[in-house]
Amino acid sequence: MPAKCHCQEAWDELKQVRSSQYEVFGNAVFEMPNLAAIQTFSTQELRILQTMLQRQVNTPLTSSCGRLFDAIASILGLRQQTKYEGQAAIELEFVINGLESDEQYEFEILAPVTADKASPIIVDWVATAKEILEDIHS
Repeated sequence: MPAKCHCQEAWDELKQVRSSQYEVFGNAVFEMPNLAAIQTFSTQELRILQTMLQRQVNTPLTSSCGRLFDAIASILGLRQQTKYEGQAAIELEFVINGLESDEQYEFEILAPVTADKASPIIVDWVATAKEILEDIHS
């Protein structure tokens, strides 16, 4: 359990957010020491988390858009843990409130996996996360 976390729920939440970033950056995420999400863990905890993600142990996939906001808030260094559902999204919205721009981040809408019209549409946000990280480091 991370030294900065005092309960199982916080550890699980951290795993979910880091898992999202692992999906985007692969093992390279563990070589990004300036990333706020990585700074949350000790070296030993990072090794354990990397092994868990590589072996897909206790790292469930999610279809929740809320995890997207959690991951972006984490990448931006806004929120590494939440105390209530939606906290990261609310704080992210608060930070950008009043900002105006014609710019946008890239994303891809993937066709449903099946021909069934009731199938969910999948939004691939890998490009979004990478562009945000590039903006942070530029």
